[in-house]
Amino acid sequence: MSSKLDGICEVLKHKKNAIIVDNYNIKNWMHSFNNIYKKKYPINKIQKNALLTAKNFTWNKRALKIIQANKKIKEK
Repeated sequence: MSSKLDGICEVLKHKKNAIIVDNYNIKNWMHSFNNIYKKKYPINKIQKNALLTAKNFTWNKRALKIIQANKKIKEK
């Protein structure tokens, strides 16, 4: 589960690779926890997609993107 924040919601998608909850509403958080407990979300699918997403956003991949962007800037 994650709070609904701009930077996070660019990567995490509700019911695809995360459960997104309004970060200032405790009732929504409790509702989401209850729905997980009652198996109202496709948790196996979400877990699988979350792992695939995480593999695309490692520190190494981020560093490589920064290095590649730096090389492009130097080539100009």
